[in-house]
Amino acid sequence: MRRLLLIVFCILGAGLLAYTTVYCWRTHEAASHRMERDGLLWLRAEYKLSEKQFAQVKALHEAYRPKCEDLCQRVNDNAGNVARLIAASRSVTPELQAALQDREHWTRSRPPVTCISSPGA
Repeated sequence: MRRLLLIVFCILGAGLLAYTTVYCWRTHEAASHRMERDGLLWLRAEYKLSEKQFAQVKALHEAYRPKCEDLCQRVNDNAGNVARLIAASRSVTPELQAALQDREHWTRSRPPVTCISSPGA
């Protein structure tokens, strides 16, 4: 009888674990798709923006996109350059030192930035 109860509880526990895993996975996946599709709509809902305010925010966002992409490209290029220079030589060369100073310039003179390519935003 004990063994039967143990088996039943193990099956129920495994089923609950599987259900929770799938539920969390699907919920996260759905939220990711919704964010990709809706772009800035979360901002509108969070700050309760009017249609006019939202249009202004969206225009500012689109106007900044080229500069943001340029800055992201420069940061990524610098990171690739640093990695290439480190792989080429295990000592600190003048080129590596210049690349590290450039990287320090980007990380200290600006707030932290995450470069994300968002097709729907």
